[in-house]
Amino acid sequence: MKPNLFVLLVALLCFQSGAAASETRSAFDKYLIQADRDRNTEALAMITALSKRDPNNEMYLSERARMLMNLDRYGESIEVATKALKLSPTNASTLRTRSYCYLVQHNYEAGIADLLLAIKHSQPDFVVMWPHNDHDNLARAYSLTGRNDLAKKERELAALDQMTEQAVLARERASLDKSIKICDQVLQKNPKSVNALGFKGLCLNNLSKFNESIEYLSRAIALKPKSVALLYLRADAYRESKQFEKAILDLSKIIELKPQVVMFKFASHTGRLRDTFSHEDIDTITMPDIYYLRGACYVSQKKYDLAIKDFKRTLQLDPKEFKTAASIGNCFFNLKNYNEAIAMYTKAVTINPRYWLGYTARANAYEQVGKLEQAAADYSTILKAHPGDIGARCLRGNVYRKAKAFNKALADFSKVIELAPNDDEGFRNRAEAYAELGKFELALRDYDKALSLSSEDKEQIAKLRAAVLKRMGQKASPGGR
Repeated sequence: MKPNLFVLLVALLCFQSGAAASETRSAFDKYLIQADRDRNTEALAMITALSKRDPNNEMYLSERARMLMNLDRYGESIEVATKALKLSPTNASTLRTRSYCYLVQHNYEAGIADLLLAIKHSQPDFVVMWPHNDHDNLARAYSLTGRNDLAKKERELAALDQMTEQAVLARERASLDKSIKICDQVLQKNPKSVNALGFKGLCLNNLSKFNESIEYLSRAIALKPKSVALLYLRADAYRESKQFEKAILDLSKIIELKPQVVMFKFASHTGRLRDTFSHEDIDTITMPDIYYLRGACYVSQKKYDLAIKDFKRTLQLDPKEFKTAASIGNCFFNLKNYNEAIAMYTKAVTINPRYWLGYTARANAYEQVGKLEQAAADYSTILKAHPGDIGARCLRGNVYRKAKAFNKALADFSKVIELAPNDDEGFRNRAEAYAELGKFELALRDYDKALSLSSEDKEQIAKLRAAVLKRMGQKASPGGR
């Protein structure tokens, strides 16, 4: 395939939208994965260790209570949940956990009280983004305490939750249209169902129907304005529809709320994960991702100084973020601060010595400040690992040509022709080197071959060829055969 060198370099100087979510999985991320896979014993050990390290972390306490509940250790769960609720009295997840434990122990009044509070304060979150059992459990509790009218009402709401669960399952089977249809059925019966509004917004986002996604997510956010998951999804839709200022506002709201985790489920094909592949839809979105995405919006607005601040915050929160270091380098490059760009590209390849795009970006920055030897060395690093990379070889050949090291340049271009004889790039570049050496007939021969192969650049190649003919009329070709 033809290596379009111009496109390659432009891509390096732009926001890397295909970057994966935060490079480092924290201990809490690893816990969430174990918990999601119902490995409750292992998950409990992990969250207990985290809680011992940070005993006043309300989230750790809440999750430890949840794991104790899953292991049927209800008394211990209530004790830990109560500690968590002293730190955050309206945490719906913790209230939900404690209410279940109370109900199992037949303490119905305490369980009902907690569950009512959980429903009141519930909003889509990273653990149970669309809780489906609250109304069902409340209906059962009301039935057991003889409040049948209240139980009937809750059963009706529980039925809608169960429909939303079917929408979730349909999405997991890649039946997005069916999922949306189910959400519409729920919304016909309850137009203010945050679960259905939010999940329909998510599915529309997955279908790249961003304006429609924004509409439904906005309706959900109007009901639950502090849901960081909903804000994240709407920011993603705004960013994909190039409404960067609105995306920045949503991302800034998330930053103000200071969540430890923004999303865990349903984040695939959003934000920094949009161009990645995953066999399961569990990806932790944390604050490094949010700062990175806001920085990317600033890049799209060419507000590079603001972008650098956000990218540096990402790097501070996750020092292994080599792609973020490169993104800072890209911003400095766009500001023509090439030495700072070189420093950040160096940081990127120091963190990850196999980050080949970092070497290409640094080589280009070296060229801008005339450090051609260092630029060639970076391309050589790539070629040592990937000798068949014709793009890197062409780039190195052009660096050698700038440095007047024509023998090395010609060797690189000839190797490109050997590796890709049906690609015009090697012939065109070698022709330019021959022309600079005054070997016009050899240059014309390569230009003719490039013209026979090129389907994109015929006009430009023809102009270069005409320039050689003009020079031939002025000066004989020494050693041109």
